[in-house]
Parts: sequence; C-alpha cells; structure tokens
Amino acid sequence: MTARGTIPLIALVGIAAVGIIGFFLFSQSSTLKTSKGAQSTTTSSTPEQQPLGNFEFLDVSAGFAKLNALPSGKAVHIVVASSGTPDIRTHRPVKIEIWVDGQKVWEETVDELPITNGKTPNCRGANGCSIDGPVIKPEWKGKKIEVKAYGKNGDLLAKYSE
Repeated sequence: MTARGTIPLIALVGIAAVGIIGFFLFSQSSTLKTSKGAQSTTTSSTPEQQPLGNFEFLDVSAGFAKLNALPSGKAVHIVVASSGTPDIRTHRPVKIEIWVDGQKVWEETVDELPITNGKTPNCRGANGCSIDGPVIKPEWKGKKIEVKAYGKNGDLLAKYSE
C-alpha cells in the first residue's frame, strides 16, 4: 500500500500544485494589468473629444457672406468661432486642417502675427479668429471632407464634416 498509495498521492499533490501555481500566475497577471490602468472594458475606437467651439465659413467672392457649407470652386474664409467662451484668442496658435477622404490637403495656422506666406490672421474678439482658406476644389464634391481646428494645447476647438 505504501508504494501504490504514494504514486496517486504524489500525482494528486502535483496536479494541485500546478493548479495553485497557475491560479497565482493568472491572478498576478490580472493585478499587473489593473495596476497599469487597464480598463475592464475596451472599445474598438477611442471617442474623439467634443469641440469647444464651431466653424463659420465665409464666401470670399461674395463679400464674405456666411455659408452653410463649403463653397465648391470658391475661396473660403475660415472662422474658428465660439460664443465667447472659450476665448478663441487664448488658444492661439490655432492649427486648421482640411482632410479629404482621409488625406490632409490643407493646413494653416492662425497665429498672433502675420503669417510668413502673407496671410494675415484676424480675431474679431473673444468669439472668433479667422484666416483665408483654400479654394474648395470641385473634385472634392461627394467625398468625405473634414475640417478641424486645434488649439495650442491640442484641444479640439472646432470640427466640420460633410
């Protein structure tokens, strides 16, 4: 009985030891992940922050008339606007980007001084700063267009999509 009883007992102790070690490793792994700040639930994409303001588009060829959409084939004046809160001026320099079907096609900065390319930024007060934008190319029509503005600290100030 000693020899026969010892083998199953050793096997049982061995299986129990493997189970305990496995449990310990698994629980340590979970603890390490949690201590690094991993979330218990994940999503497939991270949500984009909400913009602090909005855009206004003005038709340069029509006396800076306010537009509801980007004017195909025309130059646009782009205003990064707010209700006055936040004060857009305090977020300068403001980077404005235009993306077409996921490709950046234009970028400019609204700064405190005239830009080296001769374009002069303009702030009408706390509720908006602007700059002349590009001619909106007719071939962009029907494609995904996004306009985004970011403040000096990376805050999303305005976003427009069509």
